[in-house]
Amino acid sequence: MLKPMIKNLFVIKNWPILVRKFKGRLDARNSSTAINEANNWCKQHASSMEDYMNELDPELFKESIEFSIQHKESTECKLRKIEAHLGGGGAVELLYFLIRLYEPMFCIETGVAAGHSSAAILSGLKKNSKGLLFSSDLPYFRIKDPNSFIGILVDEDLKDRWFLATDGDQKNLLHLPKQFKKIDFLHYDSDKYYEGRKQVFSSLNSYIKNGTIIVMDDIQDNLFFKDFICKEKKNFKVFNYKTKYIGLIIP
Repeated sequence: MLKPMIKNLFVIKNWPILVRKFKGRLDARNSSTAINEANNWCKQHASSMEDYMNELDPELFKESIEFSIQHKESTECKLRKIEAHLGGGGAVELLYFLIRLYEPMFCIETGVAAGHSSAAILSGLKKNSKGLLFSSDLPYFRIKDPNSFIGILVDEDLKDRWFLATDGDQKNLLHLPKQFKKIDFLHYDSDKYYEGRKQVFSSLNSYIKNGTIIVMDDIQDNLFFKDFICKEKKNFKVFNYKTKYIGLIIP
């Protein structure tokens, strides 16, 4: 692990990203005090993700749970063959459910890793028979040949609706498909620091409209989600998922 990390650290194009991450650690908005405040806010506003989906559409909720079970079974086999740790999967049942329910045409996700969320979104789009996913990621510094692992869980039959960029959000998001002027669905799961989130949302500001559905993972890490929904006056939900919190912004 150490050797690949050192090698990747000396790649010049990675330096600006490393500097931003270092600054993020020093930012008071990511301090232990801010994290505690964010956790308390999440606890106060959290509700059941399962109840939310079931109340909106019971049949689609069942379909989404079935997808989640099948996804887990199929990916566990693939991940056992990989020595590198690529991070855990998020709430794939929620992502699949929202894609199927709202039938978005243009989707963006930041943060891919092994591709749990990518597979969920793309599976929903395939079921809908419409829509495109633009995924932005940055290879892990700590593993050998990291590009080969990005999106490894995405089946070939899903890739015709997928555009993957791997130079980090700051560069990737400059190359969105020209035919789309609005983001219908956004899943944020990349840089967890406050400034990283802020930069992405600033760069996508002109694409985010009143009808844009936004899912943000790990909102307990700082107060960005709270600040964003207060500033923009957005309707929102907070879900407790395992040991973390997910934020949902809905029309």
